[in-house]
Amino acid sequence: MKRRNFRPTFVSIFSALLLIWASTPVNAWFADEAQLAFEEQWLPMLDSPSATERLQAVQAFYAFPEWGLPLIRKSLDEGGIGIEPWRAVMLLGMIGEQKDISRILGIIQNNPQLPRPEVWEGAMERLYWKYRMPPKTALKIKELNLKKTRNTELKEGFQLSAASIEFQLQNPSQQTLLVQPHFDFWIGKPEAPPAKRWVQIPAGKTVRVRVPMMFRVPLGRGKIRVDVRIRELGLGQNLLHQTAFLAL
Repeated sequence: MKRRNFRPTFVSIFSALLLIWASTPVNAWFADEAQLAFEEQWLPMLDSPSATERLQAVQAFYAFPEWGLPLIRKSLDEGGIGIEPWRAVMLLGMIGEQKDISRILGIIQNNPQLPRPEVWEGAMERLYWKYRMPPKTALKIKELNLKKTRNTELKEGFQLSAASIEFQLQNPSQQTLLVQPHFDFWIGKPEAPPAKRWVQIPAGKTVRVRVPMMFRVPLGRGKIRVDVRIRELGLGQNLLHQTAFLAL
């Protein structure tokens, strides 16, 4: 038998839930119908050209995250099935849970050319600060080094030297931290700026970071200087700042 097309409004879903929730058989039927409505109506409406329809869809996901969240996660895991991925992640940033931070981070790290990157980072930041607690002990940077990985070459008045910036980030707190390293080069410049990357440091753990690059140093200068600054997601100021040198 063909299932009828169930296209409720946000108000009708909420009213029906209040009226029939006590009945277990009807509850199960309602759950099936509501899930179908989320798949066939509410999720596509998030992409609607109508601002009113988009608002109605968002209200439905807010009201019933137990049905909406699994669908949003599935859409993101499958590359945005049924909706533009950036719209899905924007909603996930509003109603998601702590475990969704790692999901968003993984997608960002594996897809450097994501459309609307500011939306992805904004969603991740919103969830991060929703669950973040002030750490009682500060993040530490250890064993900062510049290591040469290839012999220096001479080219057009410059020395070319392959090297890597290496360090450890130690998080002694009980709070998982999400940070981004920033680099300033005062003596010697990289041929290409290092790609931005987020580093997630679990509570009580140490994470090793290695950033390889090729440096151009004017002839006559005998060393490379790099300042490493660590910034937490959502904060403008630096958590840490250290300097490293490499003799050529």
